[in-house]
Order: sequence, then structure tokens, then C-alpha cells
Amino acid sequence: MSAWILLLLPVVLALGSAAALPTPASLGPLVMAMLLCLAHAVIGFGVGLVAPPVVAAPLMAVLVWVLVAFSWSADAFWIRHVSGQYPTTLMFGESATYGSLLPHLLFTGGLAVGAALLWLPMRSRWIRGGLAAVVAFSCPVVAVRAVQGWEANPPLLAGQAPMDCVGTAPKVCVPQAASVRASAVRKDAVSVLADLHSAGFTKTPDVIVDRLGEGRYALPSTATIWRVGLTSGAQRDELRYQIARAAVQFPCLSVDPTYGNAVMLWAATVTGEADTYNDHMKGRKFVEEDEVRRTVDRVLTTDPREQGKWYRQSLIAGCQAGS
Repeated sequence: MSAWILLLLPVVLALGSAAALPTPASLGPLVMAMLLCLAHAVIGFGVGLVAPPVVAAPLMAVLVWVLVAFSWSADAFWIRHVSGQYPTTLMFGESATYGSLLPHLLFTGGLAVGAALLWLPMRSRWIRGGLAAVVAFSCPVVAVRAVQGWEANPPLLAGQAPMDCVGTAPKVCVPQAASVRASAVRKDAVSVLADLHSAGFTKTPDVIVDRLGEGRYALPSTATIWRVGLTSGAQRDELRYQIARAAVQFPCLSVDPTYGNAVMLWAATVTGEADTYNDHMKGRKFVEEDEVRRTVDRVLTTDPREQGKWYRQSLIAGCQAGS
């Protein structure tokens, strides 16, 4: 009971101070920890039956602490994924998957159930011992096999933060906890798209979504969904520039820097964000810089249809030259 109080009290106080209610997904690690407390109590009780209390109590306290605490420093990642201590700190918008919690319960819970089976009211010690051994061995093995191939972080769910979305074509979505409002962001997004369209850009995304809730694994933008650092861009007073950057989408990963910088400079210039682009390029000198600026200056003197044609051709040429 005291272990459960230590787990529940900080959670209740934190939720109360934030005037928030927990979600089912957010309660997963807490429930896992509470079940593990029961498992450790069962294991400790079993050890106490066969060893003197003066030895069993300090031995189990030190042993469990050492095994769990040092799991994070082990070279074998599977150890941290079954130790009972969730092996990462969740970022904004992330939540633990139930599959990442189960190995912890299987490993320690299997040992606890195995110990409890020894107390079954059965005459045959061999049957009790056999059942206990099977469970105490098979559950940890299943847990270890389940996490084979996992990296330092377990599988996580991202994009779990509640979102506020406004408008259509584009719909703009930002987390409810963000410091910016979706309506204000959409106003800037519509303005940027209008500037791009007036210069020959023809695409309009269905959704522009803030990257704030993506956690540690950023997702790529697509033609219909642009993922932009809306909150961070607004905080740095470069929201329009970040939206313009999201509009420039090469159909490849390896892009020739000459074409890449030329297209980005063009998009920044037609949206009135050339100064922000220049600030970002400070200290990033490249050989073709003068050529890029001359090319963009020449393109900007042509009509929007020619600018749009140059933009689309540059996206293809940048991939061909970069491959």
C-alpha cells in the first residue's frame, strides 16, 4: 500500500495543479508500476519464507535497486525493456504503447506468479515445483524475445496531444496546449500560399499541422499534409518562412545544393521572407551562392507562369543532380 501511495500521490497532485484529467493511454505506465509493486511484494514474501528476514529484506532491496537502476547503462537494450523502469522520458505528444509495457509485466510478473504457485494446496511438491518453474522461466523468456530488436527507446505513439483545427484547404492544426492559436496561424498560412500562387506555385495542402506533438520521430511532409514547426516558428517570429519551407518539397532525399538553395531562396523572396532566409544562411557559404542569387533574380523578372515552370523543373533537376 505504501508503494502505491508513493506512485499515486505525485500523479494526483500534478493533475490537480494542472486542473487536468488523465487519458487512458497516459495511465498505462502508472498501472504497470502498480502491478509491478504487487509482483515485487510477492517475490519478496517468497524469499522471506526461505531466508531469515534480517537477510531477505536488505538483500532484496539492494538487489532489485541495482538490477533496475543499472539496466539503463547496459549495452544490451533488452535489459532496460524488461526491468520495470520505463526506459525513456516521454516527450510532448508521445504516449507509451501497451506493447511496450507488457514485457516489464511478463518478466517480473512471471517470477511472482511462479513464486505464488509454490503455495498451491497440492500434495505433490514436484507438481507445484514443476508448474512454478515453467511459469517463472517461460514468462521472462517470452518477455525477452518480445523486445529483441528494439533500440534504446521502446515503440511509442506520437501525435497524441489534443489538437485545435480550423478552416479548410488548408486546415491548420496546432496542439491545444500550444502558445499560438490555430486561427492566427491559418491567417499567415493563407497569406503565404497566396503569395506563392501569385508567383506560379500551384499546390495547396489539405492540412498544415504543427510538429510540436510529433515527439522524437519527425514525420515527413506530403503533398497533402505539410508538417511545420508552427509553434517554434511563431516563437522565433519566422512562421511565414517555415510555411514557405514546407511548400518546397523535392521528390527525393538527396538534393543538389545549388537547386535546393535556389528554389528555397525563390520561395522565401516571393513570400517576403528573403531576410529570414539570409539569416538562416549566415555561415553556410557555398561555392555557387552568387550563381544561385543571379538565377533567382532572373527568374523573378519573368511572369508567374514561367516562374512556376522553372520551380517544377528545378525540383526534378535538383534530384537528378543530387543522385
